[in-house]
Amino acid sequence: MAEDWNGRERRKHPRIPLKGEVKGKIHTVSSAPVIDLSVEGALLEVPCALKPKSLYTMRLAISPTEHLEIKGKVIRSYVHGFERNERGETVVKYRAAVQFQAISDSHKETLYRVVQRLSQNAMSANLQRDKVV
Repeated sequence: MAEDWNGRERRKHPRIPLKGEVKGKIHTVSSAPVIDLSVEGALLEVPCALKPKSLYTMRLAISPTEHLEIKGKVIRSYVHGFERNERGETVVKYRAAVQFQAISDSHKETLYRVVQRLSQNAMSANLQRDKVV
């Protein structure tokens, strides 16, 4: 605790300050709901702002048994809104537009098939809704 600190190093292996000699990357495993999807990219809801031009590897669950790992570049990231969490605290909601990078032909075909299927499902749902109204 800060109030117990007496100025002496307590670590078994002390840290040394660096001036850029070592680079690090953090890979996070956090949920990022997909808001919309195309063969070339996606809009994601993310827990924090993402730096434009940064690269990420995404794992898209396109069905219960099929996943695609795709590299993507952040095109833009922005505050989308605010909501209250379970403790009543205000939480910022972010969205990030991601452009897929170096996507294989088989991944493109799979994404095209998924987008077509979801598009047809959305159109059918709209038709059903319009009939009820």
